[in-house]
Amino acid sequence: MLPNGTLIGECLFDKNPANAVAIGYVIGHVRIKNKTFYKVLIFAGPPYRRHTLTLFDVQDSVQIPHELSPHAIAFIDTRLQEHTSRYKPGDRVRFPHSTTLYDDKDRVVDVPKTLYVRTVTRLDPKCIATYFRIQTMDADGHDRFEGAEKHFEPAH
Repeated sequence: MLPNGTLIGECLFDKNPANAVAIGYVIGHVRIKNKTFYKVLIFAGPPYRRHTLTLFDVQDSVQIPHELSPHAIAFIDTRLQEHTSRYKPGDRVRFPHSTTLYDDKDRVVDVPKTLYVRTVTRLDPKCIATYFRIQTMDADGHDRFEGAEKHFEPAH
């Protein structure tokens, strides 16, 4: 396991740091079922992924051989302080018991009892207050549901 503060890239196709689809800063790690993930603050990659807290599968991660400047570390610390969501990557969540979800053909969707937070994105739209968008995954690491933080509750 790489220590907190390490710069890593998410490499889905090979282990070449130059081919990383996103680059982030390790802030911890979590084990879900039989897989280990790094908790990461992304700060380089596609615009929709920047400044999000997310999980990188250890198997898809590679260390980026680069030294962070004090300015970059200060930027990362500021972004971490702005992530005031009640959920962090790796947290167990569920939908409230009264929630029924339907697919685009009006069929009831099977929802796992426990989901895991994969990504927390802070959104700052101009027309409404800041809120957090949560992307979840199942215990096998497959993406499942996405929605506003208020649509989920902690799973104990």
